[in-house]
Amino acid sequence: MSCRCRVLRVSAAFAERLVPIGAALLGIAMSVAAQVSVMPILAFHFQQVSLAAFAANLFVVPLVGVLVPVGFAAATLGLILPSVAALAVRPLGPLLDLIHILARFFAALPGAAIPVFPPSLAGIAISYLVLIALVEVLRGRLALRRPAAIGAVLVLLSVLIWAQVLQGAGPRLLSIRVLDVGQGDAILLRAPSGQTVLIDGGGEVEGHLTGYDVGVRRVVPVLRRLGVRRIDVVILSHAHEDHAGGLVAVLQNFRVGLVLDSGLPHQAPSYARIRELVAARGIPYRLARRGMRLDLGDGLRLAVLLPQEPLIAGSGSDVNLNSVVVRAIYHHVGVLFTGDMEALNESQLLDLGDDVRSAILKVAHHGSDTGTTEAFVDAVRPAVAVISVGAMNPFGHPHRRTLDVLEEWGAQVYRTDRDGAVLIQSDGRRITVRTVRH
Repeated sequence: MSCRCRVLRVSAAFAERLVPIGAALLGIAMSVAAQVSVMPILAFHFQQVSLAAFAANLFVVPLVGVLVPVGFAAATLGLILPSVAALAVRPLGPLLDLIHILARFFAALPGAAIPVFPPSLAGIAISYLVLIALVEVLRGRLALRRPAAIGAVLVLLSVLIWAQVLQGAGPRLLSIRVLDVGQGDAILLRAPSGQTVLIDGGGEVEGHLTGYDVGVRRVVPVLRRLGVRRIDVVILSHAHEDHAGGLVAVLQNFRVGLVLDSGLPHQAPSYARIRELVAARGIPYRLARRGMRLDLGDGLRLAVLLPQEPLIAGSGSDVNLNSVVVRAIYHHVGVLFTGDMEALNESQLLDLGDDVRSAILKVAHHGSDTGTTEAFVDAVRPAVAVISVGAMNPFGHPHRRTLDVLEEWGAQVYRTDRDGAVLIQSDGRRITVRTVRH
C-alpha cells in the first residue's frame, strides 16, 4: 500500500472516530487529521509547520474538491474536443483566483507558520508509528495496557537518542560548505569541536534587485536542515548586498555569539539592517582587523589577515579593497577566505610576508579579473579552488584569465553555478570534496 493511501486512511480514521455526526464537524476533523498526517514531512522539507493551514483547509479543500474532478474531466475532453474543453475550463479561473486569495490571506496571518528544525528520518518514522498506533487505539483495534505503553515509549526514546549518538560518532572533521546562493557568497564552517562560523550570507546583486530574499529562501533553511542552532561567529567580508543581504534573516532566526565586520560604511540597505539587529539583540560586535585570532577548539584556528589600519580610502573600490580576509588552519590544512579582495590586496599580503599557503582557496570576487594573479596563486598553492558565482550572471564571472591561472597551477576548480553547493571536509591532512551536482 502506498504511503499516500496510508495517510488518507489515517486521516479518514481520525475523522470517523472523532466526529461521527455532522458534515461541518466532519470537515473540521478531516482538515485537522490531514494536516497532522503530513506535518512531519512538511517539517522535514520546509523546516516549518503551518498553523494557519488548519483553518485554511476548511475553505480551500471544498473548492479543490470541485476544481480537481472538473479539471480532470476538461483535460480528458481536451484530448477529443480541445475547443470545447477550452470553453469548459473558463469557469475554473475565478475558482483558482479565490483559492489563491485565500492562500495568501491565511499565509499572511500572524503566526501562520512556525519555523522548526527538520526531524531526522528516524524521527519521521517514529512519528508515523505513533500516529498509526493512535488511530488503531481510537478505532478500538489496539488496546495498550500501561506496562506495554511505557515500554513502547522507552523503546522509541532509545531509538531517537541512539540515532543522534550515531550521527555524531563519526571522525572529527573540519567541514566547509560553500552554499549555492547565486551571484554571492555564503560559506559555513563547522569546526571539529562543533563550533560554527558563517562567512557572508549571499544576497541580491546591487543594481539588479528582484525582491528575492536568499536568506529566507536558501540560507536559513539550509542551516536548519544541517542542524545548526547557534552560530558562534558571523563574519561579514564586506557590505555589498550580495554578501550582506542574507545575513539579515540569519540574525533574525539564530543565536549568534559574535559578529565581525570591516566597519567600512556603505549605503546597502541590508548592511544598515544588520547593524540595527546587532545593536537591538545585544550581539557582541568587533571590527575585524589584521592580527586578530580566533581559536575554535580541537586544533582549528582563524587569523584575520586583512583589512589593516588605516583602511584603504579614495580608491573607487574601497568596499572590496577592505574585505575581511581570513585564513583558517586545521593541523596541516590551510583555508583562505578572500571576500571580494582585489590584486592590490594580494600585493599587500605578499609584501607583508604572510604565509598564505592554503590547500583550499575561496576565489576572490566570484572569479572576476580584478584579482587571482599568478604571483598570488603561486604563493597560495591551492589544491582546491572554489568559485561562488551565479549562473548567467551579468558580469561574465568567472573570467577566463582567472580560470586559466588556477588551471595552470593545477588546482581542482569547483563552481557553484555548475556544481551547486560544495562540501569540503578535512581531517587535517586529507581533503575530500563533494558537490550537489555530481
